[in-house]
Amino acid sequence: MFGSTTAAMSYSALPHQSALLYTDPAGKTGAAPLQHVHANARVLDTAVRVDITQTFVNPCEHPIDAKYIFPLYEGAAVCAFEAEIDGKRILGKLQEKEEALKTYDEAVKQGKLATLLEQHSADVFQTSVGNIPPEKTVLIKLTYVSEIKDDAEPDQIRLVIPTSIAPRYSPTPQQVGAPFGPLQPSNFGLFGPTSRKSYITRPPGQSIFSLEVACAMTKPIISVQSPSHFVEVMLAETEPFDPSTARVTLVSDEFLDKDFVLIIRGRELDHPRCIAERNPDSSDPTTAMMLTMCPRFALPDLPTTELVFLVDRSGSMQGAQMEQAKQALQLFLKSIPVGHYFDIVSFGSRYTRLFGTSAEYTASTLAAAEQHVASLSADMDGTEIAAALEEVFRTRRGNGVSMQVFLLTDGGVTNVDAVINIVRRAVKDGLSGDGKSFVRVFSLGVGNAVSHHLVEGVARAGEGLAQFVLENERMEVY
Repeated sequence: MFGSTTAAMSYSALPHQSALLYTDPAGKTGAAPLQHVHANARVLDTAVRVDITQTFVNPCEHPIDAKYIFPLYEGAAVCAFEAEIDGKRILGKLQEKEEALKTYDEAVKQGKLATLLEQHSADVFQTSVGNIPPEKTVLIKLTYVSEIKDDAEPDQIRLVIPTSIAPRYSPTPQQVGAPFGPLQPSNFGLFGPTSRKSYITRPPGQSIFSLEVACAMTKPIISVQSPSHFVEVMLAETEPFDPSTARVTLVSDEFLDKDFVLIIRGRELDHPRCIAERNPDSSDPTTAMMLTMCPRFALPDLPTTELVFLVDRSGSMQGAQMEQAKQALQLFLKSIPVGHYFDIVSFGSRYTRLFGTSAEYTASTLAAAEQHVASLSADMDGTEIAAALEEVFRTRRGNGVSMQVFLLTDGGVTNVDAVINIVRRAVKDGLSGDGKSFVRVFSLGVGNAVSHHLVEGVARAGEGLAQFVLENERMEVY
């Protein structure tokens, strides 16, 4: 059963990894051990179909009802779900929300095996599994399809298979102007926050991750590499020889502690293309088509503009993530044309500005900015991104001067919709006058477990572009 609903569980209570959380008849909570995860992906040009199989064990001596929480890439469409328990298979069936909830509750009351798939957010899902027999193995199988995002380099795409749920920070409603209440303890009593900045405590032990990716492109493949894992790549393995195919596996099974990223470079991947697929059901002879366009424009020189770099300095950015953000900032600063205005805004539980208002880009302001960036650290606690954005848009120059905002963050907040709406309003306001004071927002997701929903959503609302960089990934191409 598939049901789309808003879960009662606090986002900040979500586990950092996928987990099967349960409550026994006595009210005691626990986590069913996640033994193994296998991902089987088939890439066709700029689209991918992914089959995920996760293996759990019910550690109790009695049946349990459990909730299974896992990440998906933002925009992915779930097209199949099944659970296998003690040799019995439960196949997913699409129903309206209320009908699905009712069907699930009735099946559980009758002592039947039952599952319910719900959506927390655009990138976090939950499955409820009822009446799992004692000490039995549980296989959760999920299939989804998704478009693959272009990478920063030409003729290159970036496949991401999420395995980690980014920790989420929940602001207070007074600070975001949206109906978000204070943090509540976890419904399951496992990952409840001790403060508003709630980092996730991982269950003991590590889970094992294996993967296989089959690539079939319309043009020859130039290279395949992973910045996140050690992989073995076999190009043109098919008979007869076909340079447009490749197979990728992990060199060895890995721990399930960061998202898997694969970068594929192929000939003419940036060229327009159309892929058609016929319905295999002969009773419904329809054809689905996907058209991909990569337009090229002859753009005029950029008039005087205001560039604001909004950098996340919350506690979750500590370590390599902060260093990556600083490296990106240094690259951005050296790319600003002379005569434009710029400023650096840091945010956490509060926000600060380097210049107070945007300053003209000169040798002296560049030197001050570089010195400032070198001193940055992740020492500003929470992630009050909404307040920082509102400050940036409120103080923009306007009067014919456009604004471009560059957001650098791991995206770990719960009020994603509120943040996106702030950006959307700013873009609309920028177009309300002569059109010369337009606003655009770009975003760079930094880290191994970024919230793609926020990073992609902000860039989409800001009519800009979103890019991602892993910890310790080279920054020269960004």
